[in-house]
Parts: sequence; structure tokens; C-alpha cells
Amino acid sequence: MPKVLLLLSLLLLTPFKPLPSVLAADYENRTAPIELQNTLTSTTQKKRESKTGEDNVNKVTFVTKAFPELSTTLLREAVNAWQEWKETGREDFLEAALFNVDSALSIDPDESEAWFLQGLFYGEMQNSQLAQERAVSSLIQCVDLEPEHGPCQLMLAQKLQGLGQFELAAAQYRFVMDKDPTMVNGMTLMGFAVSLVGADKAQVGVDFLEPLLEQSPDNGPARTTLAVLYKAQGKMVEAKAQLERITSEHLGSKAIQAHAQSLLQKWQKEAS
Repeated sequence: MPKVLLLLSLLLLTPFKPLPSVLAADYENRTAPIELQNTLTSTTQKKRESKTGEDNVNKVTFVTKAFPELSTTLLREAVNAWQEWKETGREDFLEAALFNVDSALSIDPDESEAWFLQGLFYGEMQNSQLAQERAVSSLIQCVDLEPEHGPCQLMLAQKLQGLGQFELAAAQYRFVMDKDPTMVNGMTLMGFAVSLVGADKAQVGVDFLEPLLEQSPDNGPARTTLAVLYKAQGKMVEAKAQLERITSEHLGSKAIQAHAQSLLQKWQKEAS
């Protein structure tokens, strides 16, 4: 199994937890990857040249080919520690996960999966604005190195949305769906819709979904999303018509039909 799929299968087994506030606050001061100065020999080190004349102490990279096994081991240990944190909530496991992924990046800064894991770990620090911004930065590094990294592309959209960068998030969701038609699903579509509403650009989503539904009229999630966008535009008749079609024609799964019925009831109460 490819390393990307192996790590993702481990990470996505259980839901993520938010980072305890004490640890999040403590991590605000983290400014550079941890370096393996006690592990690597001086011959594998080379300093980046600073164009601004700033201190280069924290700007050390390492020759990656000399230690590929060590980098892989550190990423595996990061995932293991992350799983332990999810199961126990113990902060020392999360610290270990962060230490290992930072150290792996010190060895190999061109490893896309390490950037993805770093973005994932930072992203769960939901009570830290700085951590969320760093998550976006790490995820961008990942997709720059590996544009086909679908989970990273989707997570980047979600993090941009969480930061209130709605227009950028909507564009990223659209990119994900254009790149992989299987991602035109309820989760991606709803993130797309929420971002467009936040950016006051609901019509962009309408223009995307109406032709899609002409080709795939049974797509329940797309029809639900279109209803939400119509509602955001004040087109309640059109919005309710989309939901009523889902329930009357039994489009999508039973869960989608139940959700449509729930929205109809909610909107009717709001109107009364």
C-alpha cells in the first residue's frame, strides 16, 4: 500500500479532538521545525543563505538521501502518537506527534506527506488562530509538492473556510470537484455552498449546480445544496421545490431524503 494511503487510513479511523487550550497557547510560540542535531552528522547539514541577514540558527536543512529510513520512521511514529492522543487525550502524545513530524521535515523538507500531517495536526488546534494559519501554510506546501493529493486539497478548502477566507475556500472546493468528480458529494458541496454564502456569491454555486443537475437529476446532495443557495438568495419557492422533489421522488439515500424533509419543516417554521 502506498505510504500516503497507509497514513491516511490510520488517521481517518476515528474523529479528531480539539487541542486543549493550554497546549494550544503553548504552541503559539513554536517558530521553527525541531532539528535532529544529536542524530545527524555535521556533514549532512547545510545552512540556507539568508537574503535578509537574519539569524540562520533555525534555517538548517539536511541532505535527505542519507536518512530516508529515518524520515519514514518519524512519520510512522507521528501517526502512532497521534492515534494515542485521540484515544487518551494525553497532551504528551500530541507533543510527540508534533515533534516527530517536525523532525521528519528537518530531514526531508520535500516530503509532501509530512507537510500534510503537519497541517492536519496544526488544524486540530481550533482554539489557536495562529495554528490554523500555519495549518493552511503547511497544506499549501503539501499540494505544491503533490498536486494530486486529494485529501490535502479538500482539507485546505475546509481550513480556508474555517478562517473566513470564503471566496478562496469556494474556489478550492470547486477545484477539488473539478479535479475528481467523485468529490461532488454532500460534504464537499455543503462546504462549497457555505463558503459561497459567506462570500455573498451564491449565484456562482447556482450557475455550477443547475447544469450539473440537468445531467444528473437524481443527485440528492447537489439538489439539497442548490436549495440552500436559492434560500440564501431569497428564492424560497425555488428552494422548497428542490427539497420537495427529493422527498417526493425519493432521490438519494434515506438519510438525504430525511435531511430534505427536516429542512422543509425548519423553513416552514421560520416563515410562520
